[in-house]
Amino acid sequence: MSLCMRSYSDKKGAKPVWWIDVQWKGYDRIRQSAHTHKKGAAQALLGTLKQLKSAGRRDLLGLIAAKRIDLLNLHATLLLDPGAINHMSAAAPSPPLGVLVEEWLIW
Repeated sequence: MSLCMRSYSDKKGAKPVWWIDVQWKGYDRIRQSAHTHKKGAAQALLGTLKQLKSAGRRDLLGLIAAKRIDLLNLHATLLLDPGAINHMSAAAPSPPLGVLVEEWLIW
């Protein structure tokens, strides 16, 4: 298990932005920007990921790693209405079908 947050800035003189890099054994790696320069807010997002892992929500962690669900939106939804996260996983866009399958469906 590897947890780290790093801070860097693309622009000279700009405030650094925190990044979350999480890799648990058996899970897809999650490497995303926290979109904030506040360490406490980034740690709250990291806490959300830990909470999802301890709850066994492998589906949501996989969707976050594949960037099909936004971590910030999931965090806000979890704070406001924890029951709505099931709807988020159902509403996530599905991966595209292969060209051959699409041609077969049209046929």
